[in-house]
Amino acid sequence: MYDKDPKTNEEARRIERTTFSEAIKSRFEIMDIEAFSICQRYGLPVRVIDFFTKGNLFDAIIGGKTGTVVLPD
Repeated sequence: MYDKDPKTNEEARRIERTTFSEAIKSRFEIMDIEAFSICQRYGLPVRVIDFFTKGNLFDAIIGGKTGTVVLPD
């Protein structure tokens, strides 16, 4: 997740960690808001990754720093 669209803004910065409330409030268009709400309700952390970049899924599985961790509030 980024604070701005990295495809159109070279100043976009990757967000390493955030909370569900912050992600919902900021309206990141990454994941369905309802899905975020369900994960928050049940206390399930989520790692958002770019699935189409080679190596990202593997890195996330082994505990790397790929993507953004979204934590319950």
